[in-house]
Amino acid sequence: MIPLFSQQFAREIWSKKAIELSTDFIPFSDNQLLSALHAYTHLYDKIRFLNNIASVNISINGEKPQKPSKDFLVLDTDHTLDDYISRIDKIIGNDDWSLMYFGLSAADPRMWDATKIFSDKLATSIGKRPGGRVDVDCFIGRYSCTHAGIHTDYAHNFAYTLRNGKTMYTWPKDRLDLVGLKYPHYEKYKCESIALKNNTGCVAYFPHDFMHVAETKENISVNVNLAFWEYSSAAKDHADHLRKMISIPKRTHYNIIHSGLVNLNPDDQLQLSTLDAILKNGYFKKYMASQSLIMDTSSRIGIARPPIEVVNIGNNIHLEHNTTLQWIILLESEEILISANGHCICVPYRMSFLKIMHQLVNKETVNLTEFSNHEKEYQEILRFIKSLACWRAIC
Repeated sequence: MIPLFSQQFAREIWSKKAIELSTDFIPFSDNQLLSALHAYTHLYDKIRFLNNIASVNISINGEKPQKPSKDFLVLDTDHTLDDYISRIDKIIGNDDWSLMYFGLSAADPRMWDATKIFSDKLATSIGKRPGGRVDVDCFIGRYSCTHAGIHTDYAHNFAYTLRNGKTMYTWPKDRLDLVGLKYPHYEKYKCESIALKNNTGCVAYFPHDFMHVAETKENISVNVNLAFWEYSSAAKDHADHLRKMISIPKRTHYNIIHSGLVNLNPDDQLQLSTLDAILKNGYFKKYMASQSLIMDTSSRIGIARPPIEVVNIGNNIHLEHNTTLQWIILLESEEILISANGHCICVPYRMSFLKIMHQLVNKETVNLTEFSNHEKEYQEILRFIKSLACWRAIC
């Protein structure tokens, strides 16, 4: 097998072939996954607040996925992953079933950390980052067909397996004729596919434009998938945000037109002046900068690491391993946008903040007592440091 993150992978496999890869990097454990899934039972609204695409769905006998009842989520009595999946299988009986958990990086800090580490390793391996966001999802079930049938995700997919059983049938991008085919109509095309066996100890990879469909007929399979979307949505997101800020009246009539010199109509003049004000006051620049920082410091996960509670912070701090700390100076408003681990805050422009951040990124230990001479500024620094600690950016 070709090793994941190897030069051969970067040169011959990335964005070209579907393949099973060897790896000694196993970022997800049973307990870690069970803890993340359990959060969907008790902290679903909190997860959705951090990641609005997070959800959990169930499909039975290949029917359209729907939100499951609480019985199908992880209960307090499910002490192990096997407890959970065997309980669900008993409830459903002989029917096919599939549980889909989306957005796991918002459910558990360890899932977020593992995803960021993988994203950084991949970027180092291939020499770039894919344009879109990074998702981490979980698929559990025993099924012979899926509701979607053959489809493409537009995301590079890396599947880790915690329980064997799934086979992913893949076809290259020139097989668009297969899109939409469902069981049993795609059976005759399986012999033309690259069939990936999702087994523990290896990673199943297919590129963003490959067609695919999964089956796990015999055993209950458990997979954690990392999806690297090929294309960025930043430009569209910025345009959508700007559109919300500009008043667009629903006019029911216009004046009768005539020949001659004219000006912009009142609606257009209002929108233009609003747009001009938005650009001049620096708000939109701050918005774009913060979104860029969030994507970069999260290694394109695009959401913040779930915050932790912090009680005490020592006087000596340094940057946590695997943390990306960035900042942008906004001269117009005399502010600094500071971001780490997908979080972002705005602080007043002060040399003390810049000194602290330069020391942190240079892997130096920061002694906070050096900044205690000016009480007001020191309190601002302590609030900033507490934010970094809650983000697990410092230790």
